[in-house]
Amino acid sequence: MITDIFKTSLYNVQIKKEKYVKYFLNILKKEKKTNKKGVSISNKGGYQTFNFRGMDNKEVNREVFLKPAHDFCSKLNPRENTSFKIYTHSWWINENNFGDYNELHNHYINEDHLVLTGIYYLETPKESGDLIFQNQDFNKFNDSNFKLFKDANFHARYVWKPKKYDLLLFSPSQFHMVEPNRSKKSRISVAFNIGLLNV
Repeated sequence: MITDIFKTSLYNVQIKKEKYVKYFLNILKKEKKTNKKGVSISNKGGYQTFNFRGMDNKEVNREVFLKPAHDFCSKLNPRENTSFKIYTHSWWINENNFGDYNELHNHYINEDHLVLTGIYYLETPKESGDLIFQNQDFNKFNDSNFKLFKDANFHARYVWKPKKYDLLLFSPSQFHMVEPNRSKKSRISVAFNIGLLNV
């Protein structure tokens, strides 16, 4: 018998609403006018907005952030007789142009109620950079056993090729990075964190 004692889950849905894409793109445009440099955290080059706390637009908050997060949490086998409330903790917009990338990082902060990290893809030109998840076991720095076993226990990394409208959810502690953009067009995404409270 095999017992998996630890697990890393990646949840993916597509939210094909162009009005949501335009909503975030308009925010990016305004931010670039008022804060020309943006911030530099994991991004090397490109533009990253400051963190926004919460979300004023109730429809976007519900459909892009909260509903997918609630669906994912509901699939994670909640314990009986428990109830929880999720909320949008923070979010920001990333724009990577040619040669820009995001170095290895995670979204963990010292708050025990942070439960999920998400990415919503607004623009993903061809060859604009894959999303790379690094195995939490940092002894696995190569993929030499990948050829021998299909099981994820033997993978040093997992590669996600994002498409427009993809929404991904995963653990805030999961290390990830974005490859350099080799396209002449911008790769634009919204990153966000979801909190959870027991009720």
